[in-house]
Amino acid sequence: MNDEGEYVIWSFEHRAWWRPWRWGYTDYLVEAGRYSKEEAARIVVKANRFAATPHEQAMLLSTAAAYAARGWSPLTPGTYDDGRGGLHLVLDEMLEAHGYADTPENRQALIDATRARQGKVHVD
Repeated sequence: MNDEGEYVIWSFEHRAWWRPWRWGYTDYLVEAGRYSKEEAARIVVKANRFAATPHEQAMLLSTAAAYAARGWSPLTPGTYDDGRGGLHLVLDEMLEAHGYADTPENRQALIDATRARQGKVHVD
């Protein structure tokens, strides 16, 4: 399986990556389990089925690696702490995780709400 087809799963509840074969958690992306898109989706749906906010999120390994290379750590779906006091929003992730269409109006609503609560925000 190439990198574009491999998914990893972040646990917001445990603040760690799922290990291979669904056996525990790790702080290190290199130790995270690799899952197909379909398997990752099944895991996340099952894990989040009774949650008011997502506990788990699947993402492409290449995306997770790019964020990790920037020093970003996931806080909630689509929000990342850069370890230097910055909060980064990935709007398509936020919208998808909460079941909203990716429209200009919904993007602007997220930006406005975040700025109202946080002040200066960098949007990716």
